[in-house]
Amino acid sequence: MYYQDLIRHIEKTANPLWAAAWDNSGLQLVAKNQEIKKVALCLDPSPIQIQRAIEQNVQFILSHHPLYLKSFSLTENNLIVESLRLLFPNDLWLYSAHTSLDTNLQGPVSWLAEELKLKNVKVLEKTNSEAEFEKGFGFIGDLPYTLDFEAFSILLSKLLDIDAFSFCGNIPKNINKIACLPGSGASAVELAISSQADVFITGDVKYHAACDLKSRLELERQNGLKQDFCVIDVGHFSLEEEMMRRWTYRLASDIPELEFIFLESKNPLEYNKINLLRR
Repeated sequence: MYYQDLIRHIEKTANPLWAAAWDNSGLQLVAKNQEIKKVALCLDPSPIQIQRAIEQNVQFILSHHPLYLKSFSLTENNLIVESLRLLFPNDLWLYSAHTSLDTNLQGPVSWLAEELKLKNVKVLEKTNSEAEFEKGFGFIGDLPYTLDFEAFSILLSKLLDIDAFSFCGNIPKNINKIACLPGSGASAVELAISSQADVFITGDVKYHAACDLKSRLELERQNGLKQDFCVIDVGHFSLEEEMMRRWTYRLASDIPELEFIFLESKNPLEYNKINLLRR
């Protein structure tokens, strides 16, 4: 398959027109070889992942995160330059579907909504209402049955293959409505609250954002407006790693004439469980 045809397939799910203005979704690096036989998908186009792709004899790398967002100098010795040193001599294409993929609920970004069997799923933060399907960041929907916080935490940990997460806010007695924004979604907390979500699942929640939420909920409690709502921070990695894995399966099914492989990675943030023995 020629590269143009592959890119057309990719952009049916992740059209650069749906990307955020600040983003760098799309073609990152052009190669001389125009015929594609094997494609590798990954979360990050790091030198390690590119080397693994080279060892697998692929011609095209499809990543979620772009090679760069800000301008950089080729004279610098950094990870971007190291990646380019691997890509150029091996004649590899690099394409990144970042927010162009994040904003399409018909794509793999909604995999958690599917696993939770959410009903009435809608876009959380709308960005484009003129497309065939409404585009935007995150989703909100209703669970098919009510869960308490403990039961929901167990279910979420199994789906994401994690054994811990951080949270802030007031733990809801019952959980019915779920909001989620994979990646860094703390800026959408207000939208999750106004959408009457019971919990908001996201990643990269910063200290001051957590403080602001806690203070707001406490003030509302003092004014007799107590709201059971909490933010669950599962980290940046788990939701998006699984998203790219599932996109690999979809593409392999849609384009059987090509070979697709998924380059797994590990969460760069590790957690150390400390057991303190009290004397």
